[in-house]
Amino acid sequence: MAKLGLIFHEDFSMMHSQTVPRPYLESFEDPNRLKLTIDYLDKNSILKNDDICVFKPKVAESSDLLKVHSPYLLQIVENISERGGGEVGNSSLASEDTFHLSCLAAGGAMLSSEIIVKENINFSFALIRPPGHHAGVSRAAGLCFFNNIAIAVENLRANYGFQKFLILDFDTHFGDGTSEIFYSDPSVLYISFHEYEERGFFDEIGHGAGEGLNINLPLPLGTSDDGFILAFESIFEPLAKSFNPDLMLISAGFDGHFADPVGNMNLTSRAYEIVTKKIKEMKKRAVFILEGGYSLIALPISIAAVISALIDVEFTPFDLRFAPSFPRRIEKVEVVLKEAYSFLSDYWDIF
Repeated sequence: MAKLGLIFHEDFSMMHSQTVPRPYLESFEDPNRLKLTIDYLDKNSILKNDDICVFKPKVAESSDLLKVHSPYLLQIVENISERGGGEVGNSSLASEDTFHLSCLAAGGAMLSSEIIVKENINFSFALIRPPGHHAGVSRAAGLCFFNNIAIAVENLRANYGFQKFLILDFDTHFGDGTSEIFYSDPSVLYISFHEYEERGFFDEIGHGAGEGLNINLPLPLGTSDDGFILAFESIFEPLAKSFNPDLMLISAGFDGHFADPVGNMNLTSRAYEIVTKKIKEMKKRAVFILEGGYSLIALPISIAAVISALIDVEFTPFDLRFAPSFPRRIEKVEVVLKEAYSFLSDYWDIF
């Protein structure tokens, strides 16, 4: 039995290429993100490992997308793509093949969770693009068109009998789309670790039946590995154990890496490796779905670190050799944690 199901389709490394110049955000969400990742995994013999099985996704059907999104969003993404491209939402420009690739990404997210059930595989990683966690019910935003992880959750709920979900989002940007979609849903615990922004603060805690289940941890800019791991151990681990979900899904964004052009954190691949090992120890089944990560050097390394941790293979990524000596900022992270406890203690007796 394979330990890891890897979801990939060659279209992800060829389609939905933006022509806008840098420094505009859209220019970084490029087919080379996955082309170079696959090349790196192949050259380091990771893809040849017997504990990995590669699965090829199909496009999601409209009925799958409509479990999360409005007909309006589907139609405008399709129409603008058919017209050759244009602006769908803030920092979300479509090209002629965006609708196809977005549906394929949603299908990849669904497949990554389905194989946990059908193939008796413990872990999966969906190497898909475009990302999804900024996409809301009726809006595209932040390079995202459809919310891949939310579509995977609703597919599991509708077709496989899963009832409780935990979504961990460690992309360096707040997953406002995922937060919106599940803001009042008592069956989904959403936890987002992100750099401090104007949204995604502690008091955005959920609403109605979902109050207390939307957990945000805005970390200080420049947080390095030690602070990130401390936050994970202090907030995520006790929440995950207390909630005890049927399945854990991870919005795996790697733009917190110190070399990333659009993030403001100072993480290395070591942080992603350690967090992955902790997730693996806590839960015997988990689904990783790619979100951000825009350094064409750091992204392949970070993904390889996560995959190696999932299949118990020693891997020494070369970003550790040239990482600067960053300030630990532990004191600043501890201040954030103290404030988080004051909010969470009203809803969770573990704090």
